[in-house]
Amino acid sequence: MLPFPRRLTASLARRLSALLPALLAALLVAAVLLPALAPRPGHAAAGTPSDPLPQSSDELARRSPWNRPESYPLEQRPDPGLYRPSAEWIGRLILPSAEEAAADGDWVWIELEQAPSDRQELLGERLRLRWADQPELQRLVRLVTTDIVLGEPARRAAAAGDVVPTRLDGRRQVGPLQSLAGARALDDVTVRLDGVSVGDGELRIARPPVQTSGRWTALVTVLDTASAPDPAA
Repeated sequence: MLPFPRRLTASLARRLSALLPALLAALLVAAVLLPALAPRPGHAAAGTPSDPLPQSSDELARRSPWNRPESYPLEQRPDPGLYRPSAEWIGRLILPSAEEAAADGDWVWIELEQAPSDRQELLGERLRLRWADQPELQRLVRLVTTDIVLGEPARRAAAAGDVVPTRLDGRRQVGPLQSLAGARALDDVTVRLDGVSVGDGELRIARPPVQTSGRWTALVTVLDTASAPDPAA
């Protein structure tokens, strides 16, 4: 094997020495950027018109105006001779911000849509909703209060179109009221309240809220029974 000329070897060494910092810098940039640019588990890629991302049943339902709270303004009140309130107390739950929820235990905002006849001034008001100050009730609430950290299976489920309470991810000491209010992507959970006491800018309940689908119930009178049609006719 013929040896390289000494001058060529020295020149090549100087060039490699000059390029070494640039090569190291390029490797460092690649090491930082490539993991960030690579698809991460649980993060869905962008959809296309021919291959759209999956949508949850909740997202599909919100396409219809009759499934959105803003379609039912409070000033629209039907004929009381034909309709009656579905319950004395009905309201839409609103999840407090993480900063608001960090204190005062398990509570949420509620925008009242129905109130008893002697509390009509509260209609449309946004009040705090919290549990009654009863030792046994407070003990049960503490038993089911927990930190929320969504794992990879939950993120995959959300990417696949399942309804996952992503708004609660990372929150600490989430109780039943906040878990119910944050169960959906938007503040559109409507509930009926029982065992209500009114305080200074707040409502306290002695029993869990019950989800309801509407604030009015129609009164129907059955006038007669219909006879079955004659198959021979």
